[in-house]
Amino acid sequence: MYVTSAVSGGTDARAVAPATAFTNFTWTHDGRFIHDKDNKLNWVNPDNGDKGAFTTEQGFVNGDPWECSDRHTLVFLGGKDNESVWRADISGGGLKQLTHGKQDNNPVCAPDSKSVYYLDGSTGHIMQVPIEGGASRKVSDLSITGSGFFDVSPDGRTMAFAVIDHAAGHEEKLVLAATDTGAVQSQVAFQRPRKGIVHFARDGKSVVYPVRENNVDNLWQQPLDGSPGKQLTSFKAEHIWDYHWSPDGSKLALVRGHTDSDVVLMRDAQP
Repeated sequence: MYVTSAVSGGTDARAVAPATAFTNFTWTHDGRFIHDKDNKLNWVNPDNGDKGAFTTEQGFVNGDPWECSDRHTLVFLGGKDNESVWRADISGGGLKQLTHGKQDNNPVCAPDSKSVYYLDGSTGHIMQVPIEGGASRKVSDLSITGSGFFDVSPDGRTMAFAVIDHAAGHEEKLVLAATDTGAVQSQVAFQRPRKGIVHFARDGKSVVYPVRENNVDNLWQQPLDGSPGKQLTSFKAEHIWDYHWSPDGSKLALVRGHTDSDVVLMRDAQP
């Protein structure tokens, strides 16, 4: 996990904590990260290196943490057999199960902190459940492609995600849809081939996603008005798996790294 100034393009990036290729994290309003390395929720302070465990229940598999804007609620995936969406106080108490699906993932707290959006992995549909619990509703009939990640705009009115347009040569498209009705507001091509999570920019007027060139990932910002985009970072190595701006917008944190693999030859293997 790295931290950099939001305006430096990554030139001052410094490593703050170990991660894996599938580590996801959230900033908290007191300046910490809560992350899910090794399927456990932990926290780290990037300024002084202090760290600790975010305790829920023993035996839980935990992931995809997201702090709500109310500053005292954390939503995340949890479960022993099947993953579903849970919530807890930012201090670790008040644990409550919100969904009961078998493949729920990617919980995103609504900007007003009154509900949680998530992906029903069995259908690919975005769902919404009240933060206090209750029945879930399907937000959109469209099925998300790729990793299943999506985002909700800062004003809470629009969600952004990727779909495959089979009528246009199976091209991946960026979809913007209303969170209240699921109606598609626009469906446009990605300006650059996307290689990861799509997030709204802090002002809600553009989306940001990783792009890969010469096996190196950088963040690309694509305005929603159709104007030309721009590259936000200038990294010379590594891939990007997750990224978030700090609550005040002054810093950018990223999970960056690479995966090593080898070719192995086996001779005279016995069945």
